[in-house]
Amino acid sequence: MIVGLTGSTGVLGSELISMSKNINFRYFDGDIRNFHEVKNWINNNDLDSIIHLAAVVPIRKVNSNKKRAYDVNFRYKKFSRFYKIKKWKENMVFFCINVSCLCKI
Repeated sequence: MIVGLTGSTGVLGSELISMSKNINFRYFDGDIRNFHEVKNWINNNDLDSIIHLAAVVPIRKVNSNKKRAYDVNFRYKKFSRFYKIKKWKENMVFFCINVSCLCKI
């Protein structure tokens, strides 16, 4: 199983990686707000599932750039953004943690 992972350098992502030694991860290391980078990552990997953990945290980072925090934590958490990229496998799994509560503007 090949699992795409956004947010791999964050608290949740790094903990997930350390607990999941037998999973074949493909990390997204681009800008989650850049549709073409996301599209290339998905299309260049034969993903069976995606775990979408990319987020702007902690609150001081949210407050220092509220527009970026809103875009990353809310606008680009929508599954429809990923769904538009390619036709998914029949049993594809998409898992997303929503931290939109951290970006009230």
